[in-house]
Amino acid sequence: MSFHLSLFLMLTVAILALEDIDAGDMTFPAVIPEELQDFYSLNGAYTFRWDKLIRKDAYLEGEAEKSLWPTGNVWNEDDINEAVKAVEAKTFKGSYGVDEVNTVRESLLQGVAMEGKSVLVIGSSHPRIEAICSSLGAKLVSTLEYGEIISNHPQIKTETPSTIRKQYLEGSL
Repeated sequence: MSFHLSLFLMLTVAILALEDIDAGDMTFPAVIPEELQDFYSLNGAYTFRWDKLIRKDAYLEGEAEKSLWPTGNVWNEDDINEAVKAVEAKTFKGSYGVDEVNTVRESLLQGVAMEGKSVLVIGSSHPRIEAICSSLGAKLVSTLEYGEIISNHPQIKTETPSTIRKQYLEGSL
């Protein structure tokens, strides 16, 4: 193993072992500063919806947002299966509306072959992306979310940063 790789691995473990790695800092702005918008939008590849300000009620650990899904932070198999059917019928509302769900689904259909793949969703308190990926044939969807989500669906696994960190440090990831 090279010196640089050894140093990288040591630093990675040291950083992941920090107690306050996910310490909350709610001083971020409510709107993305203009000078940073190109970074957030991949130089304009994505647009922003300014009809909603950035939420300043972030939660770090604890339970995930509960108001966006009928069973709160518990995702039941039957509910997810119904959501997948609604995605396929192009009627799933999700948390951003039917048009947004259909746009994401169409974009994924054009750009990614999901059949039989494992997918990682970063940040999700409403399983709209999970339902879209499942509808497109993903064999496993893993969701990484700060708040705890309990998934009772065999194809959807949920983790928090602290559980991923723990698994990595224990060598079980």
